[in-house]
Amino acid sequence: MDATDKTNSPAWVCDFCNDPRPVWTCPTADVLMMEIDVEGRPLDRHVSVGGWAACDECCRLVRNGDRNRLAKRALRAIGVDDAFAVLHVRAAHGSYWSARTGDPVLIKGSNLEMRKRRRACQEGPIYGE
Repeated sequence: MDATDKTNSPAWVCDFCNDPRPVWTCPTADVLMMEIDVEGRPLDRHVSVGGWAACDECCRLVRNGDRNRLAKRALRAIGVDDAFAVLHVRAAHGSYWSARTGDPVLIKGSNLEMRKRRRACQEGPIYGE
């Protein structure tokens, strides 16, 4: 399956805020992710492979480089804003920023991509696609 074609993956969510409707993928290199305890010490690690999924709002924040609002959005989404949660979200998002390799790309088969394609058919071709 193409890295930007997630139409057959039912549990795909925004990797930044867990929104169930991601329409973008934000390309990254594979990166080692660390889970931390309340003291900020490493607990566990795993490798995040490929791009991070993003909903429209998180994609906008990524494009604008707005790390603070992106972290606040994620914290609101999980309903926690204690010091540990802030540390955890910033560490996870920091892994994304350090591994980022390019601009967000529309996910094939997403509702947003379908609307753009319909609009392109009605208005003529979109260059660069």
